[in-house]
Amino acid sequence: MVVSPLAKREPLKRELGLERAVPGVRHGQAELIQNVTVRITYDSVANAAYVYLTDSIAPGQVATTQDADIRLDMASINVDFDADGRVLGIEVLGADRILRPETVEAAENITGGG
Repeated sequence: MVVSPLAKREPLKRELGLERAVPGVRHGQAELIQNVTVRITYDSVANAAYVYLTDSIAPGQVATTQDADIRLDMASINVDFDADGRVLGIEVLGADRILRPETVEAAENITGGG
């Protein structure tokens, strides 16, 4: 039996809460999502990127942070959840090792706290 690459990602999608992020979209169904803003920040000193999946994250809004448990060489991914178990954002440590260079370059530079 051949297992599609998408099928291998389904458990991760469930864990991250992504399957309920777009109501009406079935597993494996590709659909263009319009009017969704994703903000990416990058700190070159920490070599860390953050992908915001919501407009903003208020202090104290992150209820839990979990390691995504993905095997990466010299990098890691952490997922922030709110109190309802919804994904707020994704932190990428070792960002320049696993993100495309154009993604890092296009990210909002917050190096030095800015």
